[in-house]
Amino acid sequence: MQRSLTGAAILAVLAAVAFGQAAGGNKSAKSDPSRAAAAFERLKQLTGDWVVAGDSQGNVVSSWRSTAAGSVMMETLFPGQEEEMITMYHMDGDRLIATHYCSARNQPRLRLLPDEGVDVLKLEFFDATNMKPADSHMHHVELAFKGPDQYVATWVGYKDGKPEKGHEARFDLVRKKK
Repeated sequence: MQRSLTGAAILAVLAAVAFGQAAGGNKSAKSDPSRAAAAFERLKQLTGDWVVAGDSQGNVVSSWRSTAAGSVMMETLFPGQEEEMITMYHMDGDRLIATHYCSARNQPRLRLLPDEGVDVLKLEFFDATNMKPADSHMHHVELAFKGPDQYVATWVGYKDGKPEKGHEARFDLVRKKK
């Protein structure tokens, strides 16, 4: 009896660890504090309004501003539109994280992946609120800087643990001229 309980306990712990890692719950993922801080400083350079390159109407797709005494960068996607969403980027100790307040009414949290440099920032899902594991959610965002007045944002949604067909968006953005 004791042996089967110990075996069951070990299996339960292994399952919990596996589930936590699959859901991105491994909070001990290696992070480079100096890179994360540099990435956050890079995000601050996005302050302003951004439009799709070549859009003659100049419709703002993304608006960035600093808030909370410079400790948070707030990105508003589709400002003033029905599907408006907000993503808050901030440091959490030595890592850069983002909370995406989605029009799907869930709040996935993403963390900066340990890639090199700050010209391409990749953030990946690690947990969420108001969401079941199989729900549709924003799972990955990549911001690729092309210069001081241009960047490419790629957003990838997941459902049932895999990329959701038709739930990827790529925006080639340029800074809106005043």
